[in-house]
Amino acid sequence: MPQAICELAPIAIHRDMIINRHVPPFDNPDLNRAEARRIMNKVGHGPDNRLKVRLTVRDLPCVRDPAVILVDQLKEVYIDGDLETIIDTTNYLLKVLRSDYAVALSPPAAGLTPTGHCTSTTGAAAS
Repeated sequence: MPQAICELAPIAIHRDMIINRHVPPFDNPDLNRAEARRIMNKVGHGPDNRLKVRLTVRDLPCVRDPAVILVDQLKEVYIDGDLETIIDTTNYLLKVLRSDYAVALSPPAAGLTPTGHCTSTTGAAAS
């Protein structure tokens, strides 16, 4: 019988959050973009000095497709995203567990790590 130690591994992704685009402040995307541009200008970024980030995702349509949309939308607020897709799920999870990413998207998942630990990527670290 396999032996497993279950731990929660934080990866800074809140998968249960949904946004109602019909109520403030989310009901006015033009205002939200203007505010985002103002913030980016305040920290020194703009049309001539765009922030470059790498977005790491598993190469699964349910994650890759939203990531492509995100990269496109970030362009409107002076952020240039470089999409890094990782085909092998094992390599992706190891990258996330090592914190070897700047921004990552991941579908809800749980399973055994290579060390035999059961990991849920939806919560905070257990003490």
